[in-house]
Amino acid sequence: MGLDCEYIDGQTPLDKDEKEDLLIPTIATRDELDEFEQQSIEQAVAWSLGRSFMADNVFIEDFLKTVHKRMYGNVRAWAGEFRHTNKNIGVDKWKIPTELRTLLDDEKYWYANGTYSFDECNIRFKH
Repeated sequence: MGLDCEYIDGQTPLDKDEKEDLLIPTIATRDELDEFEQQSIEQAVAWSLGRSFMADNVFIEDFLKTVHKRMYGNVRAWAGEFRHTNKNIGVDKWKIPTELRTLLDDEKYWYANGTYSFDECNIRFKH
């Protein structure tokens, strides 16, 4: 008979794999991780609002990696890199560069040809 622990939402302890590349070793729960990530994301949003971006510079892999690093770089060592493990959502890790290239090419086309509204392009990109 094992120990039956019940946690309220957010108190779920992080497992060893989730803690491995954290830059803040005191983070112990999902709620704490979410809070630190949210703070980092808000800093990235503030950074982006102070700049003007050209489409040719946005629809490229390096820009997305830079944004990712700004969003998670205060929390995770792998920020700005493609993931090295598979998750229960998304594409297999080995498909990420190819699928991203396809998505960026689609976005460039939609933007250049006015295929979709600005908002719909963003929704499609995020999805």
